[in-house]
Amino acid sequence: MKKQEPYSENPVDPVNPVLKFFWRIMIALALCILAPPPLRGVEKPPLDLSPEDRAVLEKGELVMKVEEFKDAKGNLCHRLRTYRIIAVPPEEVWKVLSEPEKDREWIPGMDVSEVMNRGKDQVDVHYEVTVLFMVFQFNIHRVFHPDILFIKNDLIEGMENDLTMADSYYALYPADDGKKTIMNYSLRLAVSSSIPKAVEDWFAKMSSKGWMENLKKRAESKGTWKK
Repeated sequence: MKKQEPYSENPVDPVNPVLKFFWRIMIALALCILAPPPLRGVEKPPLDLSPEDRAVLEKGELVMKVEEFKDAKGNLCHRLRTYRIIAVPPEEVWKVLSEPEKDREWIPGMDVSEVMNRGKDQVDVHYEVTVLFMVFQFNIHRVFHPDILFIKNDLIEGMENDLTMADSYYALYPADDGKKTIMNYSLRLAVSSSIPKAVEDWFAKMSSKGWMENLKKRAESKGTWKK
């Protein structure tokens, strides 16, 4: 009688080890090619507030800092940084900012906010805003970084835009043990050279102050308040 081999829970794999290693390499390469590239090199700016700024925020008021600079072509541009305390956790503010198709419900002067493309943690949005009876249209690429509570917005070049620069970001900072949010909305803005500078000044300040005030109302109502 033939001697029976002892039972083993790990029998010898009949597949050639070299072939098995080859297939593992091929699968790994395929995953690298098909997987979307990670979003790297993005850091949320530190919360740059003086003691005086914080005192203003604690009173429930808005802090706005306006700077003027020239771009590479010598055009005069604006950079505005606004800060506001919103009386809800960062997660509630994030929900509002994660629905750009509803921006027209709360952003002042905005008539159109249409999502053109949507992917993982990023979206392209077409906007139309009325300012002093003038309609501005522009297209924004928005990238979400939920791990650091940061959202970056950039003007999509190559599309029809009435703005020559509209780069901005939303940065959220937990406050009061996470019960509140310090919101930083930063905007670099320049409109077409055919637009009067007074209109650009008004547009820039309305964009920062009006957006921030309405965002506060929208977030504190858990996304139900409308302009």
